[in-house]
Amino acid sequence: MKVYIWGVGVNGKNLIKEALSECDVLGFIDSYKFGRTIAAGERKYTVIHPSQIADQYDYIIISNSEPREVIEQCRNLGIPEDKLIAVHNYVDIEPYIMQDEERIKNEIPSLYRVIDRKNNRKFRLLDRYEMYKCYYDAIDEKMILGIQGYTGEYLKEYIRYRAFELAVNELKNRKEEWAVAELGVFKGAFSSLINYKFPNRKLYMFDTFEGFDANEADKELREGNCNQDFIEHFANNNMETVVNRMPYKEMCVVRKGLFPSTAMGLEDVKYGFVSLDVDFGDSTLHGLEYFYPRLIQGGYIFIHDYNHPALSGVKEAVKKYEEMNGIILCKVPLPDSNGTLVITGTHQ
Repeated sequence: MKVYIWGVGVNGKNLIKEALSECDVLGFIDSYKFGRTIAAGERKYTVIHPSQIADQYDYIIISNSEPREVIEQCRNLGIPEDKLIAVHNYVDIEPYIMQDEERIKNEIPSLYRVIDRKNNRKFRLLDRYEMYKCYYDAIDEKMILGIQGYTGEYLKEYIRYRAFELAVNELKNRKEEWAVAELGVFKGAFSSLINYKFPNRKLYMFDTFEGFDANEADKELREGNCNQDFIEHFANNNMETVVNRMPYKEMCVVRKGLFPSTAMGLEDVKYGFVSLDVDFGDSTLHGLEYFYPRLIQGGYIFIHDYNHPALSGVKEAVKKYEEMNGIILCKVPLPDSNGTLVITGTHQ
């Protein structure tokens, strides 16, 4: 059985060790990292561009965490859907391809066990009762998740984004002067939603737009909290593209550079909502040190990756902030895909 693996991250490399003993792995496919040689298992493999895929293969195994994008590329290349196997099909693959899991079970049983294990451990969110029986979705026409372009990536993280919209409802009648912010903007998905739901509030967007700080990234690598592919993934960004994604650009203030120096001059700003999505411990701590004292009573900070099994520095940073200040934050953990933590402002 000859196969390619699409995606050169940890998931793809682990597949060789865990699930492809019956297969001849021809190599890895990646649209951005082609030409490299990577080690996986006991061999080294060449990474090829999608346009270089040869005809002599049985399957392309998609290990990428964004399989829908890969599926679309395969369609454009004329690759038959029955040649594709998405390992992470627990998200929302079914509307895009229908996998013949019985055939996978018969032909690559070790891979089937991995797929079956993932399916059993992950909720198929699009089939969950809460998603089509959420009363707010039905009765509040100001809720936009799932409409007006807020589908796809937003529905994949329904819990986090819908929790945000409900938090907006709690804040919408507040008359004080305060702003909203995101630290760790990346492609601007959450910033876009914040901007849409707070059209009359200034949105501060803090990001390097060039990836992680090198010193902090090296520290996290040494501590085993991420790998080089993770670092490189977030280096691929463009500030102008992100800003153009915002529905109310005139309300956006971009603070490009390394936080917290980019917050200079904003010492007197109060915040009603903050998304803190920086992945690493030191940056999370810096975010709390700046934002929490400036959070209005009843305001919210959403800390992404708090319960992420790999990014342990985030939770450690929250604990360290509490210890440094002799306080216990009002914390509500969410059961979303990356373990978001909600902190509410309880101080006057």
